[in-house]
Amino acid sequence: RRLATLLDRPDLVGARDDLSVQLAELLTALGRAAEALDVLAGRSFQPWEGGEGRVLAAWDAAHLDLGRQALDGGDAAAGLGHATAALTPPQSLGEARHPLANTADLHLLLGDALDALSVVDPSRADEARDAWRTAADQQGDFEGMAVQEFSERTGASVLALRRLGRDDEARRLRDGLARYVQEESGHRATVDYFATSLPAMLLFAHDVQDDHDDRVRALRDQLAALDRHVAATASA
Repeated sequence: RRLATLLDRPDLVGARDDLSVQLAELLTALGRAAEALDVLAGRSFQPWEGGEGRVLAAWDAAHLDLGRQALDGGDAAAGLGHATAALTPPQSLGEARHPLANTADLHLLLGDALDALSVVDPSRADEARDAWRTAADQQGDFEGMAVQEFSERTGASVLALRRLGRDDEARRLRDGLARYVQEESGHRATVDYFATSLPAMLLFAHDVQDDHDDRVRALRDQLAALDRHVAATASA
């Protein structure tokens, strides 16, 4: 319903950065990532209070979605293109990646695309392993203006470790994520001191506890996916 409302008012979306990035987020969430990239690439964004990192995150999410689709469809070159584009965002997004931000998911995609290309060009195999090492070694993240020990990108680091044959490290990182999820499951979320003014400024009202619980669910789903990957590998 929210997407339909935004699509029905292109005049308002075209006038506002916050509406444009909300449109892009919804398009990617509903399987229309190519359209999301059109929205993001079609304007020059300016930073705004409460929107820090959202434009870049939307850019990453759209390219990740399309890159994974490309790899699943056997188009490694397109997968590589999406990984590269995500890692080199245009200045028009109005944001630069924080030095502490985790890019394990992007480098995992990059490594997987290079690995697929190595079938016809063996020289790409070393590049693939370099990308996987970058993903594997990025543990911890910078989210919500704070350093986090685990994040939605931790699973990508676990997978990269497994691709490199560093199974013991992968197991320890996966188990650490499981403990973190268990601890966070009973946590009561509060509004960060530096964000106390945001509820009156945000485009759509939201509850910080709902946001926290959504993140915990996403991490729990990530754990389940990692465990399915191990089971599938063992039975292969």
